[in-house]
Amino acid sequence: MKMREFEGQTEATDGEGEDVNANKRVKVGGCESHCEVCNEEAAMRCVPCEILCCERHGKPHKQKGHKVVEPGVDVEEPRCTEHGNSVNFYCKDDENLVCLMCTVEQHKGHHVVPVELAHAEFKGILAAKCSPLIESIKEVGSQIQQVQQEVEDTELSGTESEERIEEERREMYRAVDEKVNRMKSWLSERQRVKLSHLEHQKQNLQHKMDSLCETESTLKASLKELESVSFLEGYKDLLHRLESRSHFTTTEPPPLRLLDFPVMEQNVDSLIQLNENLLKEIESKSQN
Repeated sequence: MKMREFEGQTEATDGEGEDVNANKRVKVGGCESHCEVCNEEAAMRCVPCEILCCERHGKPHKQKGHKVVEPGVDVEEPRCTEHGNSVNFYCKDDENLVCLMCTVEQHKGHHVVPVELAHAEFKGILAAKCSPLIESIKEVGSQIQQVQQEVEDTELSGTESEERIEEERREMYRAVDEKVNRMKSWLSERQRVKLSHLEHQKQNLQHKMDSLCETESTLKASLKELESVSFLEGYKDLLHRLESRSHFTTTEPPPLRLLDFPVMEQNVDSLIQLNENLLKEIESKSQN
């Protein structure tokens, strides 16, 4: 029988390195609840060492980074697939966990360290990655804020542009409506003036027509007169009436150009062109 030091304690082992008290220890699912070093009430179980400890004797296990659980918790400890032993070492050359037998067989001569040392070393490597990771998180967070600000600015700019375009559209329509109303008012007034003139002209012509028809009737009656004395009595007056109406058949007076529709068409064309120019201006502003 040999003695081995275990977490600062001395334990008895047989010639093969096996703990002679192993059969007395609580394995996974065991029911013993006393510290295996001092026999006080157990507060934890060290999984890799397979030992129950009180708070005082469990402290060294915690400091070494051993996995500790409550005494009654059933935890399956990883074991070597080759030998079935606990994996208490780490091979840096092959980057995997190994047991004690592996270190003297297939991993003999390799850079093998206890899992506690590998744990501390790799933990330090990962800890060194924290600062760059935090900086990257801050940088990406700042970029997200910038993009979000651009999103908000773009939405606000789009809303303002739409409102501005809508106001320009209303202003353009107001200008077009005012122009159209002025043109319609001008047309209505010119139409009224010309219709009044034409009505007056029509009345004058109708008056002349009535007078001519009356003279024609008198002339026909005179030409049918057979009595010489009666004919001569009315001849002078009838001749005078015929001569005084001879200017009725003269040239017709020129028509009044009170409604100049070609000019109005030009005004409409200019209004259409103004509308197109305003639309192009609004489109140009919206693209900017």
